[in-house]
Amino acid sequence: MKYHIKQRFAVIETLAYWGGGTTAAQLGAAFGIARENAQRTLDQYRRLHPGQITYDARKRRQVAEEDFSPSYIHPGAGAFLDHQRGLHACARYEEVLDVLTLEFTDIETFVPRRRYAGILRPVVTALRERQSLVIRYQGRKGQSVRRISPHRLVWADDRYHLRAYCELREGHRDFVLSRILEAGSPDAETWVAPEKDRDWQERADLFFGPNPDLPPHTQAMLRLEYGLEGDVLRVRGVPRALASYVERRFLRVDPLAEIPLWLRMEQPRMR
Repeated sequence: MKYHIKQRFAVIETLAYWGGGTTAAQLGAAFGIARENAQRTLDQYRRLHPGQITYDARKRRQVAEEDFSPSYIHPGAGAFLDHQRGLHACARYEEVLDVLTLEFTDIETFVPRRRYAGILRPVVTALRERQSLVIRYQGRKGQSVRRISPHRLVWADDRYHLRAYCELREGHRDFVLSRILEAGSPDAETWVAPEKDRDWQERADLFFGPNPDLPPHTQAMLRLEYGLEGDVLRVRGVPRALASYVERRFLRVDPLAEIPLWLRMEQPRMR
């Protein structure tokens, strides 16, 4: 199936499931196609996925059936909210479909950030082409020049990191992207594959619980926010390289409570 058809089907499912329904006119306006072509797309979707959407005469639009099971989107509420945030982030880079977006504000857009233009292009090229790079890096103990083999961008601690093999340290490290001052001298032959990054390959579950020193209503609020039936929040499949970032996210002191909202827990025993 061609990509543009999958994209249209994803919009149909999104509007039918999350938007209260869709019409051929709405679909046509979204993609800049004639209403007749949009209607054919709706008909094609119904043929390929019978019983998923139906025409609601009262709403005068196609809506999701009660047992709707999408094929082109994820039905999870969290995934939909992440999608909204992602769309608004994408809108700062390229045009997105207005029909999919809600009114949304991300406070990250107000936070000033360093401009990466001087180093980002060679970094992105190295990631895509599997090349090593020579960088000048501003660390806590001063500047250093080193050759690295980047293999992944990471967002952690409210900033971008670059996961890479470092020849100087003879191991994989995290480099804060905004601390890279220069990047160049690409070399594909010296690139080190991420399969040797054991701290990234090895994963484990982390466990947290509401801080018992919090008022009972605050603990209840945390359980509600994360859908906990008991006192244990399980964060699944965290690479060992990222465990400290996840822990800091949960264990940092809340400014209102003046204590951490969560505490680290040992893995519960199986009954």
